[in-house]
Amino acid sequence: MLLIDFGLVWFAAYRGVGALKIIPFKWERLALAFLFALAVKSLILFFLVRLGVQPTAGIQLGSSVLVLVLALFLFREPNGNGKDLTAVLPPRAAPMGKRNAS
Repeated sequence: MLLIDFGLVWFAAYRGVGALKIIPFKWERLALAFLFALAVKSLILFFLVRLGVQPTAGIQLGSSVLVLVLALFLFREPNGNGKDLTAVLPPRAAPMGKRNAS
């Protein structure tokens, strides 16, 4: 139950990180999503305890599903169609021996 709960928050965070379109590598996006998921899960638990609600597994799972549904509606395209920061960067210069004479 705990893994399902955290997996939902992690997927929501991955969609959010993918919507930023600033990290070109998949493993870096996954790592940043993991850190965001830890932060979101901590905030969920903080607010449940602060409101005086006993954070049972069912309530935590429901709040994680709510976070996932919000992420699905807020971040429509997780990766787009290949248009990220690397697509707008200028191409690298060719090595000295490979330049065109134009």
